[in-house]
Amino acid sequence: MKIDLRRLLRKPMGGSLLALDLRPTQMCLCQVDKQGRPVLLERLPLSKDQQVSREALAALLDRVVRERHLAGTPCVMVLHRPDYALLLTEAPQVPEAEIQSALRWKIGDLIDFPVNEAILDYFELPPLQAGEARQLYVVAARESVIQERVDLLRGAGLEPAYIDIAEKAQRNLAARLPEDEQGVAVVEIGETESLLTITRRGDLLFSRTLPFGLDTALEQVMQQTELSADMARSYLAGQGLLDDNSEDPPAAQLALRFATERLALELQRSLDYYDSRFRRGAVRNLYLIFDGLYVPGLAAYLGTLTGTVCRDFPAVERPAHGATPSGCLLSYGAALRELLA
Repeated sequence: MKIDLRRLLRKPMGGSLLALDLRPTQMCLCQVDKQGRPVLLERLPLSKDQQVSREALAALLDRVVRERHLAGTPCVMVLHRPDYALLLTEAPQVPEAEIQSALRWKIGDLIDFPVNEAILDYFELPPLQAGEARQLYVVAARESVIQERVDLLRGAGLEPAYIDIAEKAQRNLAARLPEDEQGVAVVEIGETESLLTITRRGDLLFSRTLPFGLDTALEQVMQQTELSADMARSYLAGQGLLDDNSEDPPAAQLALRFATERLALELQRSLDYYDSRFRRGAVRNLYLIFDGLYVPGLAAYLGTLTGTVCRDFPAVERPAHGATPSGCLLSYGAALRELLA
């Protein structure tokens, strides 16, 4: 079946969306009310079988849909790298109806799979100044990948409404922050890499994947100490980068600082590039989201290194369950798309 992925970035269609954020080791579900408050926000760890078996994963989602009476609910699924490419390019100077075809020709050499196997969509950046050429972000994904996600949703009794990308879900979160008016950066710290987005007045202006993840920090701590992987994770989750006021910090603390300084360098380069490229003023506010393990003190230390006001992203209160479960904020961001034009 040919898939029309123009839905990827289309205007809201109404109704209460269910957002599904599927990661290698977990699945997060979120549904919000008309005020953007979660009525469902849940994290489901995946067993080793569910991580590698499509049938086991489908069985889990089918059970969840039945138990929570979600059959027939319109659903948005979040894609993550490397399941798509996001490319910034100048808009082809062709009629609007021909942009899709022109973009397909233009990005053919920029993606790592045949362009005839790709589904494309795009969204426009606001102009920096009068007379400047239109700039587009182009999303390219393999049709087979999208079809697989659509089949998973339909097989569980859900109605596929959108396929979204992580950057847009992160943008939805940032758009609700007061600092978005002047420009705000959000970084999701993942296991193997991190995702930086910069938004301003609801527009996604800049995105970059950073070569830093929790695995980077763990490896650095383990190399500089005799801690096992489990002990290193416990150290990150327990002490992290909290200042112990010691004149002679333990080796694990020094190793974690060194790893964080590498992340800060990449962040600073990105913030400087954004400032020079987009000329919208330097970004002074930075928020962190943790895909998995939470590292206390990381935000404060990054803020010191980058000269920004860096904070953990505000927790989202769940009905009768307390704060947001780890790794579920992007599902919340995806669920908000109906509320944002």
